[in-house]
Amino acid sequence: MEKLEIVDLIDVPVGRKPEREAAPALSRALFSSVKADWETPAWFFNWLHGIWNFNLDVCAVADTAKCKRFLSPKENGLAAVWSPATCWMNPPYGRKCFEPWLAKAVAEANAGAVVVALLPCRTGSRWFQRYCLNRPMFFVPGRLRFVGASASAPFDSVVVLYGLDWIGRCWNGG
Repeated sequence: MEKLEIVDLIDVPVGRKPEREAAPALSRALFSSVKADWETPAWFFNWLHGIWNFNLDVCAVADTAKCKRFLSPKENGLAAVWSPATCWMNPPYGRKCFEPWLAKAVAEANAGAVVVALLPCRTGSRWFQRYCLNRPMFFVPGRLRFVGASASAPFDSVVVLYGLDWIGRCWNGG
């Protein structure tokens, strides 16, 4: 009997051999986008801002900035110094976008910043395994509808916390 990978068994009727191309095509369809900069819904940001009191949005443009102080592509948030700020980060969405932003969040947290990141919940991805699993996080119930989107995101979201100051700022049952 041929040994099958777990991904091959998704949506395959019992007794049928899975087609090798099904999983990559499905992944491309679910996680592709014509844009990478999805604006955080105001209600969601305001809820988190009430807890964390952000003073720097590290991934923004003037029209979508959630804080008075923000870093646009012109300021290059990956090269700028964030610490000692309390930072909001909704990084650009794309296949190779997350790793550099999360590496930067870790470096800035080590330098004294607190970074609260809104990310897609992709627990099997390399970047999630490397930069998120050992951090405090909470899973967003339901799926967010980003500003300007015609429907909710096709993925669940997670908020991941970077920095040593997170314990004192956790909410009380809310």
